[in-house]
Amino acid sequence: MSNFNLKSVILGVEATRGTPPAATSFYKLPISGDIGLVTTANSGSNNVLHGTRIANEEYLTTKQVSGTIAISAGYSSIYFPLALGLGIPATVTDNTDGTYTRVFTPQDCIPTVSVQSEITPQCGVEPAFYDLYSGVAIDGWNINIQDEKLQVPMTAKGGTSTDSNDAGFTAIDETQAVVLTDNSIRKAHSALKKGASTYNLSNAFTLQIGNSAAEVWYIGDGEYPKGLDFGLFTMSGSISGAFDKTFLGEVKTNGRADFEITFTNPANPLVKLVLTLTNVFIKYKTDPYKIGEKATLSFDWVADIHSTVSATLTNTVKTY
Repeated sequence: MSNFNLKSVILGVEATRGTPPAATSFYKLPISGDIGLVTTANSGSNNVLHGTRIANEEYLTTKQVSGTIAISAGYSSIYFPLALGLGIPATVTDNTDGTYTRVFTPQDCIPTVSVQSEITPQCGVEPAFYDLYSGVAIDGWNINIQDEKLQVPMTAKGGTSTDSNDAGFTAIDETQAVVLTDNSIRKAHSALKKGASTYNLSNAFTLQIGNSAAEVWYIGDGEYPKGLDFGLFTMSGSISGAFDKTFLGEVKTNGRADFEITFTNPANPLVKLVLTLTNVFIKYKTDPYKIGEKATLSFDWVADIHSTVSATLTNTVKTY
């Protein structure tokens, strides 16, 4: 028996929750690290008197799909965390220069996806093994702009699963999936603005979103949840860097700030990603001073009802 290794992961946005799209609507993702989607079978026990010291009977109750999908984002593939975490934009602007612009803002309706992973034997002639998850939603993701490459771990929840061991299982033909031509988004491509001015004193900026997804269960649904309800949208993060008495004074006085982070593709400066955070609440605090080390400044921030957040993506992909 051979050792099996992860070969590919493909993802397709569903038109109908729980129904995988056609193979040609799947995309090969630049996975970084593991594909952490798992199915967990829950169990119960019959706590009845049976006259012995032997443990009570165990039985299966429900199954749940959860985990992470981490991608190394490029200027084309970053569409998926944005669309699956915030919602799919209603319009696409043709800039008539070979690029197309989409503006992502938090929406009430979050799309679901099908995700298939393929593992193949390291050597030998055994067939590949496939796991197919359907009806999965992205409950959140995070970005750390301190990292050299933009990594986006997405937290997934809900849905159902099937695999090569199930009777009648048919894998999605991954050879028909779309392969995006992409350039990795890197920290070196970024520029940060605080207010209307470029800000060069920050060495790290993080942001994370959450959709507060809760599984919905009804009588007669079977072993998987009926769907997901989405609660409050949350966005928060942090900024850190060298000590800046002006920034410290602004936070102490106003308690809010505007940030804009722009990533520009050096291979094509028309291609870019702009993250805009307006009037976010800054949690005031001071950093301790340490002997022999430079003074630093770090704040946590939160987007609330008084804030606006958006992501503007311009790339060469006309349709996804």
